[in-house]
Amino acid sequence: MWWNRRVQPFHFALMLAMFVVAIEYNVFQAGPGHVISDWFSGGFAMTSGFLLFFGWLSKNDAMARWGLILAAGVMAARAFMGFADEKYGLGVATTWLSLCWFIAAVGTWALESMENNNALAPDSDDDPDNRKVI
Repeated sequence: MWWNRRVQPFHFALMLAMFVVAIEYNVFQAGPGHVISDWFSGGFAMTSGFLLFFGWLSKNDAMARWGLILAAGVMAARAFMGFADEKYGLGVATTWLSLCWFIAAVGTWALESMENNNALAPDSDDDPDNRKVI
């Protein structure tokens, strides 16, 4: 517990990554997918970072989950544009790291959605052993 809040190291790392991506697009006008729009891509990354931070600060899990799924979208777009762009392509670590961040963000979002809402887990009435099996 820090500041009477649950410590979430992945959210913190992803928030920092989103701010780095926003700076990359908005300040340096570089990175895969900058053809779309630097301010548009950087704006989504910055919004995701703020959602993750303020979701943690205000103990609002729904806001943090929106930050996770938005970060997954930013990283998926970066990976897709990196794979499609001949300047970046398959040999650049940025493209592969974006794909890894995308997978991690989607996985974390899915786990937290199941944990908080039990959206994919069956009701206890449906399970004769009263277990939550996914």
